[in-house]
Amino acid sequence: GIPKILDLCDSLALNLNRRADLDRSLIRFLVKMEARRVRQYEVEIMNSFDWGTVAAPFDRDYLLKQDAALKLSVVPMGVDLGHFQPTSTKYRPHLLFTGTMSYFPNWDAALYFHDEIFPLIQTVHPETIFYVVGNDPPDQIRRLANHETVVVTGHVPETRPYFDEAAVFISPMRAGSGSQVKNLEAMAMGVPVVTSSLGALGLNAKVGQDLLVADAPEAFAKHIIHLIEFQDFRQTVGAAGRRLVEEKYGWDVLVKRLEGVYSRICA
Repeated sequence: GIPKILDLCDSLALNLNRRADLDRSLIRFLVKMEARRVRQYEVEIMNSFDWGTVAAPFDRDYLLKQDAALKLSVVPMGVDLGHFQPTSTKYRPHLLFTGTMSYFPNWDAALYFHDEIFPLIQTVHPETIFYVVGNDPPDQIRRLANHETVVVTGHVPETRPYFDEAAVFISPMRAGSGSQVKNLEAMAMGVPVVTSSLGALGLNAKVGQDLLVADAPEAFAKHIIHLIEFQDFRQTVGAAGRRLVEEKYGWDVLVKRLEGVYSRICA
């Protein structure tokens, strides 16, 4: 008689499907097989609960395509607005990417940026430095480091100093699911975000105002170059991103949404 709510956070099956579309390694077919198994499991486990929550609308929509009878609500991920906030530190020509680097969508995004986008930026601004900050970078990420234009840190005790010095936060995600907390942290710090359509999907943001979006390498590089060259525009986008997280992604706002789900079930 006790109501049960399951927080899936995101759909792992959707995540695995996107990885299978990009992965060219020998494990690609195993990933596809696992995606089918996980999809079945997610529906089965969700049906044993009274309600469920996910962090992004596209995860909910994907699960509802598998079983329209599932009861799901979207409760986004949030950010600690007191911990992540703009500082007066003067930024440097650093392009920042953060995340757990052993996670396929993250190292895929970092490699893609390094190989396809970063060279276009360096032809115009050779002084830019690409920072990859996060735990457990695999060998293909570690090999990018050259101590001149690419820095791979591995584990750091605190990410805020890297946000402080970043001119632009880049998030060219091509795989994954859920919402990108890394984008929220950057926006909370007042750092302008350039992301992909997939990276922006989980955010209730105005493209071109709160963050910039591009999928083609040339368009992605153009956004970054514009932010580097026009400081007023950079500050405008950074300030808009901060306002967005204050209005929609602070914990006080999101707790109310979660309490609403609990109240509905208990009623």
